[in-house]
Amino acid sequence: MRVLLWLVALLALSCGAAKAGDSGWVRMTAAEFADYQFSRGDIRLDYFTLAEQSSWMSDELRVLKLSLAGVNKGSDPVNVVVQLIAFDRADQPLFVITAEPGFSQLSPGQVEDFSGDVYVAPGEFAQVASYLVRISGSF
Repeated sequence: MRVLLWLVALLALSCGAAKAGDSGWVRMTAAEFADYQFSRGDIRLDYFTLAEQSSWMSDELRVLKLSLAGVNKGSDPVNVVVQLIAFDRADQPLFVITAEPGFSQLSPGQVEDFSGDVYVAPGEFAQVASYLVRISGSF
């Protein structure tokens, strides 16, 4: 599992400049993440939160839920996906999570809440020191 996370992290760090429809990977501290906003064209993503919850499947696992709000001011649906890689203080990857709206699209003229989740070991969320965040889609 750690090898897979390392490969994803290395791929993220080796990516070049952002293309249209791609924010590129943005590095931020855990504190900066709470204030992160993304705007491009007719879309805006805001109110990013990452929260730990108990798992109904297992007492040995925790659920991390990535939530945010998306606004599409345009007249056409917009595909969007948010990708997040979390790192500890030693810059070791801890987990990867993605979030996207229903059918991966923000509806025209709408504000939509959307989320994604991942199961982690207890205490992993408390180790987060920084994130890499990437937003891509048809914007």
